[in-house]
Amino acid sequence: MMKTLTKIKLINWHGFYNETIDVDGSVLVTGENGTGKSTLLDAIYFVLTGGEENFNSAANTNNSRTVETYMRGKTGIEGSAFLRNDKSLISHIALEYYDTNRNEYFVIGVVLEIQEGKTNPNRSFYHIPNARLLEDYYVVDGEYQNYQGMKKNHRDITINELNKNGKKGIRREIYQILEMDNSNDRYYQLLPKAMAFKPIGEHGKDVNDFVYEFLMPEKNTDLDDIKTTINSYNEIREQLRQEKLKRDALKIITDLGDILNNLLKEKHYLFAMKCLSELNKCEEELKKCEKDTIKNEEAFKTLENKKGIYDTQRESLEKQLVQISNSEEYQSLLALQKELDSLEKELVEATNNKSSFNKDILAEVNDVANYINSTINLG
Repeated sequence: MMKTLTKIKLINWHGFYNETIDVDGSVLVTGENGTGKSTLLDAIYFVLTGGEENFNSAANTNNSRTVETYMRGKTGIEGSAFLRNDKSLISHIALEYYDTNRNEYFVIGVVLEIQEGKTNPNRSFYHIPNARLLEDYYVVDGEYQNYQGMKKNHRDITINELNKNGKKGIRREIYQILEMDNSNDRYYQLLPKAMAFKPIGEHGKDVNDFVYEFLMPEKNTDLDDIKTTINSYNEIREQLRQEKLKRDALKIITDLGDILNNLLKEKHYLFAMKCLSELNKCEEELKKCEKDTIKNEEAFKTLENKKGIYDTQRESLEKQLVQISNSEEYQSLLALQKELDSLEKELVEATNNKSSFNKDILAEVNDVANYINSTINLG
C-alpha cells in the first residue's frame, strides 16, 4: 500500500501567490538561492507536522521564518519589507495524494487566515477524501476562500476538520490518513532533518557530519542499549531460524497438498470425461432412436395409405357382392346349388343302400357256398 504525492497547492505563501505544482514520482528541486526551494519544503513540512514552525534552518542559519512572515512574504528589503501588507489575509497549503491500493485521490491541507486586529493566524487543517485538488475549492469569483467559505461553497464534497486536538493530535490524524505508524514520533523527529539541505562541506563538514547532524536521530550511545539490541537481534535471528524450519515443513505440507489437489482435479477430470463419453453414447443412441422413429412413422404412413386403398377396394367389392346377390343369375345359381346339394344327399343315400345290398347279397352267397360245401362233404 502506498500514498504518493501528486500535487502541491500554494496560495500567498512567501513568493508563491497562487501556484499548483505537479509531482510525478521522484522530483529534483533545484534553483539559485532565494528562488523558493526552502519555501516549498517548509510548506510540506508545515502540513505534515500539524503546524510546527521549526522551518528549514539548514538553509538559513539565522532562521527567523514564521507562518506570518511566510504569509506576508517577508523580503528583508528596506522600504518594502513584505510582499503583502493586507490587514486581512488568507493563505492555503494543500497536498494531493494518490492511494495506489484504493485507486483514489485525496487532499490534506491547511487554511491560514490573518484577521484584522489579531496577531496569530488562524489555522484550519482538513482532509478531503476521494477527491482531486481543484482550483475552485480555494478561489471563488476571484476571492480566496477561508475554511468556512470552502465548507459553504462545496457542500457536495466531504471536508473533515483535523485541528481539534492540537498539533500532536493533527499529526496523528495525518499519519493515520497516510497509514503510517503513529505509535511514536520518530518520523516527526526525522522529517525536518531529512527535508533540510545545505551544501555539504560548508564550514569543514563532510558527508558523515551531514548524516549525523541532519539524518540521524539525536541520541547518546548507551552500551546497555546496544547489548540489549544485540540480544534481541540474536533472539530474533533464532526465532527466524525456527520460523524458517516451520516454513520449510509447511512448504512440504503445502506441496503435498498441491499434489493431492492435482490428483483430485485429475480424478474429477477423468470422471467428467467418462460422464461426457457416456453422454455422447446416449446422444448417439437417442439420434438412432430418432431415426428409427422417423422410419417407423414413414412406414406407418405407408401402411395407412395401403389400408386406405384396401378399405376402398373392400368397399367396392362389398358393393359388387351386394349387386351380385340381388341379380337373377345369382338367385338361379343358389337354386342350382340347393338342387345339387339335394342330389348329393340322394347319391349318398343310394350309395349307402348299395353297400347294404351288396353286404346282404354277399352274406347270402356265403350262406349258399357254405351249404354246398357241407352237402358235398356229407356225400
